[in-house]
Amino acid sequence: MICGASVGLIASGQLQPAFEFSIQYPALQSDAFTLSMCAMVGQVIIYYSIKNFGALFFATVMTTRQVASMAISSVVYDNPLSYGQWFGALVVFGALYYQATSKPSHHGRPSPATSTPAADTKLASNALLSSSSINATTAPSSTSSLSDLTNIVVKNSDE
Repeated sequence: MICGASVGLIASGQLQPAFEFSIQYPALQSDAFTLSMCAMVGQVIIYYSIKNFGALFFATVMTTRQVASMAISSVVYDNPLSYGQWFGALVVFGALYYQATSKPSHHGRPSPATSTPAADTKLASNALLSSSSINATTAPSSTSSLSDLTNIVVKNSDE
């Protein structure tokens, strides 16, 4: 990003005036740093929410934020919205809300609070049983370790 901005400034002949401006107004550097830190924290929050709650949750949160911002702007700054604009916002928000409430949470993934190594091993062994020719007597139990599961996979791949 910095490289692209630098190339643009050089190509347009604005690099020297940009340096002069930043020297003339030293508050620009602290303001630019603060803005960059806020953008970085925002990106971390976005990645965290998508990773832990899914893209639909993030889309719902962002749409809710935009609808709230639009409503507040309409009231506080006296920016009236037409009935069609309100209707469009309600349709989009309603559709996202419907999708968010009609699907199971975490898209069928076990939540981190309920996931344990024993449960993970059992899930993996069940998947292995359904996709290979291992019979129930050689499958690991829910208390088996991951190394037991690995040994079964290696043993069956040698056959």
